[in-house]
Amino acid sequence: MRNQRMDLFKCIAIYSVVLLHIKTGVLDGQTAALTRFAVPYFFLVAGYFSYGQGEKKLLERARRSLLLWAASAGLVAALCAGTVWRAGWSFLIYLQQQFTPRAWLELAVFQILPFPYGYHLWFIGAMPLLYLIWWAVTRLWPEIPYRALAGAAVLLLGMNLFLGEGLALLGRGSVPVRYLRNAWLDGLPFFLLGAWMHSDQEWMVSRVTHTMIWGGLLLSGGAVLAGQSLAGDLDLFSGSVLFALLLMAAALKWPGVRQGPAGRLMCRCGSSLTFLIYMIHVPLYSFFCEWSHVPLFGWIVGHRLITAPVIAVLSTGIAVLVRDGKERLK
Repeated sequence: MRNQRMDLFKCIAIYSVVLLHIKTGVLDGQTAALTRFAVPYFFLVAGYFSYGQGEKKLLERARRSLLLWAASAGLVAALCAGTVWRAGWSFLIYLQQQFTPRAWLELAVFQILPFPYGYHLWFIGAMPLLYLIWWAVTRLWPEIPYRALAGAAVLLLGMNLFLGEGLALLGRGSVPVRYLRNAWLDGLPFFLLGAWMHSDQEWMVSRVTHTMIWGGLLLSGGAVLAGQSLAGDLDLFSGSVLFALLLMAAALKWPGVRQGPAGRLMCRCGSSLTFLIYMIHVPLYSFFCEWSHVPLFGWIVGHRLITAPVIAVLSTGIAVLVRDGKERLK
């Protein structure tokens, strides 16, 4: 039986990502900090569902993730081509200038595309790497010690938090975000923790209570706001980590959701649209910004309170069309 609460939280997470990327002009720092749980939650879910999967399944997920990333990169590249064309430049020369040896290195190591707005797509670029890493782990290590891997994940997260939030709180200045927001220090530890949660699900669920979840969520939300106030805008806060872990624990403890119209709609969104919405909303928002000389686009981008809802609705509609089109082609 599908975990409906996990899908519900995925729906909340994907629109949190949209809100994170598109500023409203109202409490932007606090909003960005509170929505930082979303990508860690996606990594946890990916790791959870990779537990016990065969080699073919993992390679297939890596292939599909790579295609999704390539489609995202292609959309951003097409946007840049249009912008360059409007400026009267050669797109080939532009590509040569963008894809320097340093840019290739950052793409391979940090999943950063050398295009405007491309840094928002690092999450999709990290996914195929994580599936390939997990495929290699399952081949080389048939009897996986999940608790040991969870311990290693905690160490990686500790390094991430120390180099980011920790140094900022000490007044020493955090490490540049590209060194922290990548498959190695952000994606992999959450992915490993998700796999461990599946392996020790019965043990973990037996210890989860309503008081623990609600108290922990309030504590983590307060920690996020405190971290943002003291350390500034960062990619990950200790409160974000706790918030994502608590949501995952709650989904495993109480998998069912009351099936009202809103609940059904959100669960459907979480089950099949989240990655498509992620892929679409970045180039769509980029298009609105770069073509803001068009009156309608300029009006939407200029009214920041409605920009995120408009992009969210349009991205969802396009994602539905893409999903339905793929199903008809099967």
